[in-house]
Amino acid sequence: MTFAQIECFLKVAQENSISKAAEALYISQPAVSKQITMLESELQVPLFIRKNHKLEITKEGKTFERFFQDYNRRFQALLQETRRNTQETTAVYNIGCLEGLDLSYIYDSLREHVHKKYPKVTLGLKGFSAEQIEYALRWGSVDGAIAYSALFRNKPGFHVVDILQVESILVFSDSHPLASRQDVQLSDFAEYPFYIGVGYDSKLKEGMTAAIMGVCNQAGFTPRIEHAAGLSDVYLQLRISNGVLLSSELILARNSSRFRTFDLGMKWTMAFVSLQEQRTEYAETVQNEIIDFFIAE
Repeated sequence: MTFAQIECFLKVAQENSISKAAEALYISQPAVSKQITMLESELQVPLFIRKNHKLEITKEGKTFERFFQDYNRRFQALLQETRRNTQETTAVYNIGCLEGLDLSYIYDSLREHVHKKYPKVTLGLKGFSAEQIEYALRWGSVDGAIAYSALFRNKPGFHVVDILQVESILVFSDSHPLASRQDVQLSDFAEYPFYIGVGYDSKLKEGMTAAIMGVCNQAGFTPRIEHAAGLSDVYLQLRISNGVLLSSELILARNSSRFRTFDLGMKWTMAFVSLQEQRTEYAETVQNEIIDFFIAE
């Protein structure tokens, strides 16, 4: 059972509609349906039924709705109390980052910078998929996150501060037909698939599709875009199908001998993201110190 499953269930119960719940959560309808199905499978009871073409919550669903609502209230209260108590002793500020990005080059410097001003604060770093990172912020698994600005820019309830610009690159396998070319251009990849690995989130898919289309259209061609379940699946497809991935210079694959990269000559904006309604005084203070660090860099 996951926080994502619980959040989707509570939202569907509130809206009596999977489509309205998906819209409120900024994810796709199939993603919501999948979370509900997984939760029902784990609980081994039906939570919703369709009656007269309408979605209705079951008696068992009502029971779990009350339970999860109470659990959520208790969890948030406990989380806030724990964080207040840690201010008096030691505190952990957890930062989420997108899976596959390498922040190790700057993590030690950032940790030292924060520790000098707040000796009792320890920085944690956790990786999430593009689809999971929003849930991690909403449920308090992390206090803030470093992600591409475009992923959160139009989502309500988030505090988004741009912190740095990174080079955009194209990633492909060392066995790709163009891997040995020295004078390769973006247009040379026109016949190969461009992969997106952001899971089931339709908003993320739309954003990534638009980014790829824009870059490729400038190079004079319309790309063939394929969707993958996640980054691991993308890497597999790059190896077996001669596909390519549009990413940034921070991606771990850039340091692997099994992949090649091509600089696109454009930049993406990275942002520091936090959930406004869960920002405590101590978390906001540490967050501002982190933002100042990146801006100074």
